[in-house]
Amino acid sequence: MPTPMKENYDLDLQGLKKNVRFIIENGLEGNGVLMAVTAGGESFALSIEEQKAAMKTVADEAKGKVPLITSAQDCNINTVIELSNYAESVGYDVVQISQPYYTGPSSKELYQWFEKISENVEIGIMVYNTPWLSGGLSIDVDLMGKLIEIPKVVSVKWSSADRFAYMEGYKRYADKIPILANDAAPIVAHMLGAKMFLAIPGNYDPQYVVNVWKLLEKKQYPEALNELYKFTIPWYQWLGELAKEGVNEAGTKFTLELLGHPAGPARPPFHHTITENQKRRLREILTNAGIKAVK
Repeated sequence: MPTPMKENYDLDLQGLKKNVRFIIENGLEGNGVLMAVTAGGESFALSIEEQKAAMKTVADEAKGKVPLITSAQDCNINTVIELSNYAESVGYDVVQISQPYYTGPSSKELYQWFEKISENVEIGIMVYNTPWLSGGLSIDVDLMGKLIEIPKVVSVKWSSADRFAYMEGYKRYADKIPILANDAAPIVAHMLGAKMFLAIPGNYDPQYVVNVWKLLEKKQYPEALNELYKFTIPWYQWLGELAKEGVNEAGTKFTLELLGHPAGPARPPFHHTITENQKRRLREILTNAGIKAVK
């Protein structure tokens, strides 16, 4: 979930509640997991207290209707532990934790990082591989095998720039721990053994992504591909077009805004205006997917 903000960049907690209700009531309940206050929700741009406020808002509104995942991503291990324990106290099931960013710790240091966190939390941990944030250091396949043996580690959010390592990770561990596919190829990931896929379009049409998942579970891959071509693939292509023009983190919020959902700007330094042509293109994508834009 994106995290809605007011025009002055304060959190829009009432808007966040509204978006949670929309997602749950339009298909997610009983069919999926809600991820909130994560990197896609600008957690990196929020203070610790803001992260806690947003976490609690989502948990209170969800009221046990869907499993909840949030993130505790920071270079300070005490902050990671604090956020993880807070998330558990307000009702989250899992917290995603990545390797410390800015520097690239060794495999031994990464193991110690997750081991120490596990010793100080009660919540389930999703190991989140983020080599693009961590000095280029990826959690390699051998290290992953050690990490999933750490108490409290219950899942892996997996991606890799090395396509062979990507496949090998699934081959070795897909039957040992639930893997969330952190990429735009859910069909391939599901064939390899992924138990979850990252479904950002669910913010705009929850039932659509639920239907994609049901097709994957039935192994109706051609039908699933057709569904992805209806919305997910052109939408990601549109995000790529924005990125080429220097518009990055705010893309998900533009879509919320066009559909009349609470969104607001992305915090600086991210650019948060789009051209009329970009807006027209987005409206076409939504219309072709059967989603009615209101702006």
